[in-house]
Amino acid sequence: MTALDLKSKRILVTGGSGFLGRQVLKQLCKAGAEPQKITVLRSRSSGLRVLENCQRAVAQQEIVIHLAAHVGGIGLKSRRWILSRGCGTRLIGIGNNWGARIRT
Repeated sequence: MTALDLKSKRILVTGGSGFLGRQVLKQLCKAGAEPQKITVLRSRSSGLRVLENCQRAVAQQEIVIHLAAHVGGIGLKSRRWILSRGCGTRLIGIGNNWGARIRT
């Protein structure tokens, strides 16, 4: 697998302010991504459960890293898990419609 040139890429990171997201942001910058070209979305303010919000969030982005999720350990309700899974499914669907290469 060849390394991806991140220097000029516009990158969207959902959940970028969470525990995992902060680490991913550090690694992106270490790998050459320009911080000013990275958009960080918080799940509460972006409303990714709505298709139109997902479409707006990914518009003009070249790379989308979806990390937003509701987490809570043993007390996590299955409804929250379904909502989190739905956000990811919508983001993948939008990318697929736009001809994006999906890597998992």
